[in-house]
Amino acid sequence: CLITLGMDSINLSNISGTAQATVGTCNYVSPEGFSSISITSYFSDDEDAIQTMVELACQSKETLDVGEVACWYDDGHLEVQLAQGKAFLDIFITSSNDTTAIGETLAENAVAKL
Repeated sequence: CLITLGMDSINLSNISGTAQATVGTCNYVSPEGFSSISITSYFSDDEDAIQTMVELACQSKETLDVGEVACWYDDGHLEVQLAQGKAFLDIFITSSNDTTAIGETLAENAVAKL
């Protein structure tokens, strides 16, 4: 990660009771400026809150066979949202290349490291 925007704690009470999550963001912009990746991660001891987050995000969305639950958040395959255990990830891609392949690869690699 070239740029880290730090970690913060947020309240997830609107999703699940008194749940808390630690949130961090990592961004990468290619030197040529044509491609970028942003990954926002939410980690919570309340796995139900994580599952609720991904279920709400993925309602009526195209699913992805990665992690416990995953989907393309948009029709253009620029954003993947997924849950794995105590983690919820939001991966956003801008590229002139195949964002579907990039998103699938990033999601698979992220899940493998969780």
